[in-house]
Amino acid sequence: MRVCFQQGEISSLKLNNLLRGLLPYTILGNISYALLWVETEANIADYPSRFRELPPPRVVPGRLQHYGLGRSGTLVGLEVFSQRPRITTAHLEAGLLMEEPLEMLPDGRTFEAVLQLIREGAVQWMWLGPPGASFSPLRDLCPGGPLRPRGRPEGDETRQEVRRGNQCWRLSLELAARIAHEGGYFVLAHPSSSKAWHLRETQQLQKVGPVRFVRVDMCAYEEPLESSAHARACAARPRKATTLLTNAPWMATNLKRCPGNHDHTRVHGGASALRAGLCPESFVKSVADACYNWASGRSSA
Repeated sequence: MRVCFQQGEISSLKLNNLLRGLLPYTILGNISYALLWVETEANIADYPSRFRELPPPRVVPGRLQHYGLGRSGTLVGLEVFSQRPRITTAHLEAGLLMEEPLEMLPDGRTFEAVLQLIREGAVQWMWLGPPGASFSPLRDLCPGGPLRPRGRPEGDETRQEVRRGNQCWRLSLELAARIAHEGGYFVLAHPSSSKAWHLRETQQLQKVGPVRFVRVDMCAYEEPLESSAHARACAARPRKATTLLTNAPWMATNLKRCPGNHDHTRVHGGASALRAGLCPESFVKSVADACYNWASGRSSA
């Protein structure tokens, strides 16, 4: 319509006649038109005329979602850096849509594929759980010396393990910033003791919008224990203190902390322990239920 009014580039005789009929009202009423340009990608009427399939709905900006717009059961999520996709499984069982979980590849192709999904609006939120082996303070006890000495959380990138860990973490930060910029949401999960939280790039992510840190102890989501001292000692479990950096409104700040009714074992293995048990079944179910309730509009996010 902007082209019709301002440039006269229209071949339709009927539409031209309608536009000419507006001239008397425009002139006598001293009316001015403020017309905005709409790019082809945002004008779905252009797609059929070019024999192209309609694109998926674009993400509603976060500032509008607070007013209830765009919050529906069609919220689509994506789990990245997952070898055991418990988050994906739990959300699917809750009735939510999830893309196939991805394990980020070092060649960058997977990263570009995820960026494309974000640009197309195919995903509205992401769960990011990058590997944390090289970020664990336990690695300070390595025979070859600490991977990340005190005051140097970025470590020595000439060491392959450190370089790989930094690469995965930075990719996660980039994806989180990109989807937040598009009005979507992210949850970035890592052990609370991880040195990744001290990186300068991590601190920069806090500036992308209303992000917050949420602390959770995964031991609180294990099966209840007997109260006897013997049972507590025999059933000791790792605490798995985990920090979530997120802008997702359904991620409550009152996630469970250790109730103190059991003993803790010392965790060895850093990221291996994270991958094996970061997300107990009851934890991922509670997160999936919260996401479903918010997406369905039944929660006052």
